Amino acid sequence: MNTERIPRKSKKTPLIVIFLLALVAVIITVVFIFYKVGYRYLKNDNGVKFLGKVGTVMIGGTAVESQPYHGKVYYADGTAGTLDMSAGTISYSNGDKYEGDIVSLMREGQGVMTYANGDKYEGSFVADLQTGKGKFTYANGDSYEGDLLNGLRNGTGVYIWADGSKYEGEFKDNLKNGKGVYTWADGSSYEGTYVNDIKNGTGTYKFSNGDVYIGEKVWSEVITLKNNGANGLVITGIDAPNGVGTTLVESEINLDKYETAEFQVSYTASLTSAADGNLVIHTTGGDATIRCVANKVALPDDYTFEGFERGCPPVG
Repeated sequence: MNTERIPRKSKKTPLIVIFLLALVAVIITVVFIFYKVGYRYLKNDNGVKFLGKVGTVMIGGTAVESQPYHGKVYYADGTAGTLDMSAGTISYSNGDKYEGDIVSLMREGQGVMTYANGDKYEGSFVADLQTGKGKFTYANGDSYEGDLLNGLRNGTGVYIWADGSKYEGEFKDNLKNGKGVYTWADGSSYEGTYVNDIKNGTGTYKFSNGDVYIGEKVWSEVITLKNNGANGLVITGIDAPNGVGTTLVESEINLDKYETAEFQVSYTASLTSAADGNLVIHTTGGDATIRCVANKVALPDDYTFEGFERGCPPVG
């Protein structure tokens, strides 16, 4: 007689399958309910993600359905925010807040951006960036009003410092570039040309006492620095008279034997610039001295004109 027992099938497998099917059914039901009441997961062409409720939104005076309306917004740089189209706001996780026109999760049109550090921007946005006309009011008391491109000062505008100083003119990538007028807090002013935030070319100074001075920056011919000694010639320092400059960048000079470097010397006319002096370039191979002489021609009413003899400094 065979007494071997026949194993019974486990009841656990059907129970697990039933549980999983029930769980899937619940998830599908929840998703369906959320979908029916208007919740969606969306992503725009710029990588901005949205999870929340959609609804009808006015875009350019036209009612557009199934647009992000209220929910969480996630940006490609890791920043998150809460969108509320009923109030026209995006509240960011870092404490910043935007109020204004919003199109496809992007700031687009006119709006106000209030930053957590106290700065504030009011003006135009294009593709989520400050572009067009706008005004920045900074927490330190400074302000800027004028043209912007991709969040930077580009075009014409007015920047006012907290101490009352002001620049009105042309900008490029946040720097003074082109024609402009800088006015100091005491009322003195400079009108002229700027390149990368530095006065360049002819300009007119007007002092608060009513005096006027016209200054100009002029350049020498190209000068060659040559290493006739051992490899590794470097510049250890440059001494220049007031008003004299050079295009040499000390950290960039490291000349092997017989290697050369070309540069120019500039003279910026001012009431205090030196009429005669030596530009001394200190190197590991000795000093190189360039004599700079400027003519000062007396004009009526005690004014002077300053410039290089024959347009450039004699090389000595």
